[in-house]
Amino acid sequence: MADIHFDAMKIKGITKSSEGHEIHYQVFDVSGLDDGQDFQVEYETSDDFTPKQEQLTFKQGTETIEFKGHTFYLDNV
Repeated sequence: MADIHFDAMKIKGITKSSEGHEIHYQVFDVSGLDDGQDFQVEYETSDDFTPKQEQLTFKQGTETIEFKGHTFYLDNV
């Protein structure tokens, strides 16, 4: 199980998981008019991290998602 941190202040970035996997990502503000600020993160990696490519949606107030045995964090929200 790895921890992966994404920076909400960056449109594109590269991060490393707690296990050392290099992960490239993009952050999109997908907020609606009435439901607060939501972010979608699309990431991909060529390392042996799985899943290799995914889209994660951080709903308003959510800064942590547990998915497929990993914990994803959205920092600087």
